[in-house]
Amino acid sequence: MNRTSFSKLAIAALLPMTLSMGAAHAESPVTMNRVEVAGQSNPDIAKLNVASACPGIERAMKAALTPVWSRQGETGLVNVQFRLQGDLVNSIATRGGPESYRQPILKAMRHLSCSDGSGVNQLYAFEVQFKEPSDTSGAQTVALLSR
Repeated sequence: MNRTSFSKLAIAALLPMTLSMGAAHAESPVTMNRVEVAGQSNPDIAKLNVASACPGIERAMKAALTPVWSRQGETGLVNVQFRLQGDLVNSIATRGGPESYRQPILKAMRHLSCSDGSGVNQLYAFEVQFKEPSDTSGAQTVALLSR
């Protein structure tokens, strides 16, 4: 038996064995780990029309924040987010600063009268900017802005 014949014979003998192992492997049950994907299908997008849901917000914020501005005099921008469900204001959060303005904003928001009429839990956002007046009349300014 020459070398070429032996190689062919060895391949012929191993081929059915390899195929049967592949078939056995394919028939064996495959155990897979469970994969969970968590996410939000509809992100909560904040509404910016705060003045329509809370008609007196500018007047209320100015009344509540002008004394704080007079004492502190620091410029800054405070981001405010809150949830409104029917006429209930809840989950009020502030970011930015100066921090000395955050508590007065939270207090003013708790006393605010709002209603969106839908009854659905809605997220609203706005910014309160504390800035020096640009005119020379000396009047202090607290500006309420949408973001």
